[in-house]
Amino acid sequence: MDILEELEQARRDETELRDLQIENEVIENRDFSKLDLIHCTFETCRFVGCSFAGAGFYYVNLHHCDFSNNDFENSYWRECNITSSRGDGARFIRSHMKQTVWKDCSLCYSNFSMAVLEQVQITDSVMKMSAMPECRLKQLQLDRVNLEEVDFFKTSLKNLDLSKCEIRGISVSDSFRELAGVKIDAMQAAELALLLGVKIV
Repeated sequence: MDILEELEQARRDETELRDLQIENEVIENRDFSKLDLIHCTFETCRFVGCSFAGAGFYYVNLHHCDFSNNDFENSYWRECNITSSRGDGARFIRSHMKQTVWKDCSLCYSNFSMAVLEQVQITDSVMKMSAMPECRLKQLQLDRVNLEEVDFFKTSLKNLDLSKCEIRGISVSDSFRELAGVKIDAMQAAELALLLGVKIV
């Protein structure tokens, strides 16, 4: 049985997949919803039109992978590492990520609406134009992340350190309550002042 057949069989049988090493695969139009992957590594793989809705990722590594525009709605991620990968336009709506690391990734136009990010680290990545409304952020760490024009509507940024991130054009509610307690540097404060309608002279 090849890797794709093994993935399909596990989903049909509602069994988990463990200890797989998958390299240099192009996986198209597959339904992996509610599949649990444990201690699996994907290296230089591309997913096209796939659904991982409700899937569980436990101790999974994704290196040099492309999962742009795939569906991860209601997925659960625990202690995963995603590096040098692309997930532009991917849907992480109502997903829950815990103790997961994203490094050197592109997540432009991705949708994290109503997601929970708990002890997640995102470093050296681009999230321009992504949607993050109504998220719950618990000990989220962002370091050198491009957050230009990200939508944070109804997402509290309290205690979140954005001082090393690009935040030009971010969107919040008319009350600006999302910004209460956020940590920024002086130049970013000037940018947010413009958002608040303050004129600096």
